[in-house]
Amino acid sequence: MIFNLSINASNDLLKFYDNSALVKFFNEGENLSKLVDDFFASFNLPQNILQRKNFIEDNNSSELIYNSPFGEPSLIFLKKIKIDKSFNSDFFRNYFAGLIPQLKNKSIENLNIIVPSFSSFPTHFESDDYLIQTIIEGIHLGNYDFDKYKSSKKEKINLKIHIHYTDKTKVKNVIDKTNILMQSVLFARDLVNEPAINLTPIEFAKRTI
Repeated sequence: MIFNLSINASNDLLKFYDNSALVKFFNEGENLSKLVDDFFASFNLPQNILQRKNFIEDNNSSELIYNSPFGEPSLIFLKKIKIDKSFNSDFFRNYFAGLIPQLKNKSIENLNIIVPSFSSFPTHFESDDYLIQTIIEGIHLGNYDFDKYKSSKKEKINLKIHIHYTDKTKVKNVIDKTNILMQSVLFARDLVNEPAINLTPIEFAKRTI
């Protein structure tokens, strides 16, 4: 694994610890400019005019903001969501599977995730539970790294994930269920990555009993 993960449920109130990053999603639409401006105003942060322009333009779906001179969060990941024919329930799973490895060399210890409103995706997720589940699955998938036989291993950094949603109890329940599910998924990945010389039929049987 890349990090020693701790995934926690949090309410809507954002609280940033040291070395924090924040993930914020925006749905594409006519109000995108205002929503972005309001978001930065809520943190009393200045905006880089070029970065703002690049993010709002249609051909740029994400932007990374370095905010360290202005306190926490140190990093802000902005991501646009375009709900069209290509959008599906893998969106958040794929996004976080790609994001987590990017944090490896950025000295981030806390990642705050604002879960977007379920009402924006009425036909793509069967429930807000499942939407949250796909986020957690993506986090685990992105954190996976089969390093069992590497000669030199770096000490793993602790990464605390704070998932912000209106229903904190719901998020906690989803985290607990998804963590169990992903233990099985990652166990299967370990078996696939084992060299055949080590994972003999007898050894395979021992591990799967």
